[in-house]
Amino acid sequence: MKTNTLKAAAAVGLSALLVGSAAAQESKSKPVGYETVGYTAGFNYVGIRLHEAPVASGASTTIDFATVTVADGVADALVAGTTYLFEATTGDAAGAVTTVESFDADADSVTLSDDLSDNFADGDEFIIRPASTLASIFGDANDVANSGGGLTSTGSFGTCDQAWVPDGQGGFSKYAYVQGNPFTGTLTGWKDADGADVTAADTALIYSDGVILVGAAAGDVVVSGSVKLQSVALSLTTTFNYAGSIFPAGLTLAESELENSLLSTGSFGTSDQLWLSDGAGGFAKYAFVQRNPFDPASVTGWKDADGNDVDGATVSFDDNSGVIVVRGDSTVRMVTVDSPDFYDEL
Repeated sequence: MKTNTLKAAAAVGLSALLVGSAAAQESKSKPVGYETVGYTAGFNYVGIRLHEAPVASGASTTIDFATVTVADGVADALVAGTTYLFEATTGDAAGAVTTVESFDADADSVTLSDDLSDNFADGDEFIIRPASTLASIFGDANDVANSGGGLTSTGSFGTCDQAWVPDGQGGFSKYAYVQGNPFTGTLTGWKDADGADVTAADTALIYSDGVILVGAAAGDVVVSGSVKLQSVALSLTTTFNYAGSIFPAGLTLAESELENSLLSTGSFGTSDQLWLSDGAGGFAKYAFVQRNPFDPASVTGWKDADGNDVDGATVSFDDNSGVIVVRGDSTVRMVTVDSPDFYDEL
């Protein structure tokens, strides 16, 4: 997988590689930049690590199950027909990401797809930003210059590059940009695996979820937008969970602090595991494993699949925009990925 354009940021600081200026945007949208995500023929595990700029932020006034009362002007900034992400940034729910189901500008309220009321309290802060979509990442049918975003496009779904989006239940919604057939009246555009037309601008891609790009050939996708600065909570709902690595540069196992929320047992096989593609069809696998009390040489810490101790500071996510989190048991849970420490200065 091609090195992303922000990789050196871990050494020189992300701001040194920024493109353009975020000075005119709301302060929590900074910094901005771009990265090139390369893919090869076959299965590629990728994620969206640059995002739409926030359109609103603030603190909750009251919480009524999934409905959050917000300050005057917050709901006014939202536009009907756009999918928005609600990101909790403080309090017990910090890191949680959900979608805005509806909003009421007159009542100064937003209703969320998930009920955060057990953890999101009065006065907790949030950010609201538009979700990325098939159109914003890969191009829309109306964008002739970028239709399909450079993905290989043929007259058959099966021979096109495909984007597989996890459905949270172990399956995938599958999309491809397919060429039309003048003899059957089929139009060129985004299709699902059943051949139905898809409105790319309305098909949200949630950045906490990974995307599997099934490449018919090698290619690149250039993603631009704002860098997420705060921690993100990932929901582990199935055995194999496809997730974005969230941060475009500087994230390591040590910086992620995932050891604080992943299931950790005395066995690699029963601990939650992180699988990072090696770019050659295999994976480097890691888990945070508890020491064996019967082995004096054993220590609690990150291990690889062979049981070797691993220095978490040496395992970088820079070249892995998407990862697989393999749940160690059957319990649905949230795990939190912390941002690299130097992001606090951005």
